[in-house]
Amino acid sequence: SNDEVSPSFFSDGTDSRIIMSSLTPYSSNDPHTYSAWINYDSGAGYKWILNNGSIANGTSLILYANKIGFFWNGGNAVKKGSISLSSNTWYNFTVCYHGSLSTYDMYVNGVLDTSSDTSSPSAGSGTTWSASNVNPSIASWTNGGYDFQGNIACVHVYNRALSSNEVLHNYNALKSRFGL
Repeated sequence: SNDEVSPSFFSDGTDSRIIMSSLTPYSSNDPHTYSAWINYDSGAGYKWILNNGSIANGTSLILYANKIGFFWNGGNAVKKGSISLSSNTWYNFTVCYHGSLSTYDMYVNGVLDTSSDTSSPSAGSGTTWSASNVNPSIASWTNGGYDFQGNIACVHVYNRALSSNEVLHNYNALKSRFGL
């Protein structure tokens, strides 16, 4: 089982999730950053960490086949990182989406894993993050399913793409809390 860091949210992989309702709305086509600390029990298939999306639009931070992943265009497009991860270990995942540039950077533990573009297919028409529109969630897809199994802590959403120095600074500021 995972070592729990307090406070962290444990998802059993079946029906545990957090639905967020009082956030400042932003469009998933605008620059933004998702960051979270995760310690997973099982990584087969798609496992949602942070979701701002619907069937047709939005972006998400996921665990995909034991690698960091980024979904956009409502899941119609996905990229996964190159670093293979181990279960029962704490990691910091960060995805910085650069909006109109249609590019993103994925980091694991403050180090750049993958950079690419989202131009094919397009990033979609965008989803505004607000509970009345999309029900953003932690540990599962918008309406349930693709449940994460393990611990999630220190989830951050920024309304801009962080620089590589900011990503590394955030990782270094919290890593000792996770035994790194």
